[in-house]
Amino acid sequence: MQSGLRELRFPSTGAGSRRSGSPLVEYRFASDDELEACIDLQHLVLRPDQEDAPARYRSYVREDPTYRLGQTRIAVVDGRIVGHLRVWDRKLSLRGKTITAGGIGSLLTHPDYRGQGIASGLLADAEQYFKEVDYDIGLLFSIIGTPFYDRRGWTPIPISTFELDVTGVNEVFDASSYIALSIDRDLARVRELHGELTSTYSATEIRDESYWSTGPARYRNVFPPTGVSVDGKLAGYINWNDTKEGVWVAECCGRSEEAYRLMGEAVLSSVRSMQLTRILGSLSEGHPFVSQLESLAGRSAEWSSHDEMMVKVSRWDLLQEKLDLDLPEVFPENRNEIDDFWRSLLGCPRKTDTWSDHLGHCAPTFYWWTDIF
Repeated sequence: MQSGLRELRFPSTGAGSRRSGSPLVEYRFASDDELEACIDLQHLVLRPDQEDAPARYRSYVREDPTYRLGQTRIAVVDGRIVGHLRVWDRKLSLRGKTITAGGIGSLLTHPDYRGQGIASGLLADAEQYFKEVDYDIGLLFSIIGTPFYDRRGWTPIPISTFELDVTGVNEVFDASSYIALSIDRDLARVRELHGELTSTYSATEIRDESYWSTGPARYRNVFPPTGVSVDGKLAGYINWNDTKEGVWVAECCGRSEEAYRLMGEAVLSSVRSMQLTRILGSLSEGHPFVSQLESLAGRSAEWSSHDEMMVKVSRWDLLQEKLDLDLPEVFPENRNEIDDFWRSLLGCPRKTDTWSDHLGHCAPTFYWWTDIF
């Protein structure tokens, strides 16, 4: 792939200025020799106070079997790497089909070079790369809100969240059914549970066996630490993190109401031991785990949503071929129509949606928090 060059103007005076003149910014993929500089840049911008951050970002490229050199996109000015974007290779299950997604992660600009459009240039470069390597769609999870990406044609997709105040819930539960899970011993059974529940959603990440143990998966704690047994067999697992705000539930899969009740008791026990008062998380609305929590706590959870998940078409021709739906030959140009299309395709149509009659019913979209890159 050829590099992209465009004129980049820096301020000639004032704090933070680099120099006068009009140097060029080059957008391209990083060579293997440049990956350490990319790791240093991510450390500087994203996790400057975490000494182990370089190891994390190194694992993203050295311990991810889907990684290719083209997936590290960089912006270079005068031989210096000043911007970075990591492309993640993803496969999603949608309407019974498998589609490919190019994921946008770690989009950043060196502090000395901000305000010059470098992030926009990197995003455009990545979108062109998506087309060249035949990704059906682009996928991202924004931690800076939606406006930046919305202005560039990305559509937000709502993902449900919940919150439950458990102040005063002090019951002590029997812990004999809790299991400390081991990836070496329990992976096959955990994968089976994950597959059973995930099959009821749309746009979920397809996890092969290796996915669970990659470097990135370890840092995101994809494999759950806790399971519960019913009749001597693994009947559910749960993944949560203790935070300042409360316990955050990232993933929960089970086979029965009893399994979900036991997992609810496990989380309530953790809340009590940490002297916290809230249980929060991102689970599908009406998830049976939350129903069991409500029963145990004697009060109702509050449901909301986040719009960090965003999508954009890449190869419309390939998406048409894979989905085999009643789709127009040309992708829509009107922005409202585009947004309506994505929400209807992904099972979250608006009340005024005009696509449902063409696309038919679809299970609601849900993307596990642990899969967010």
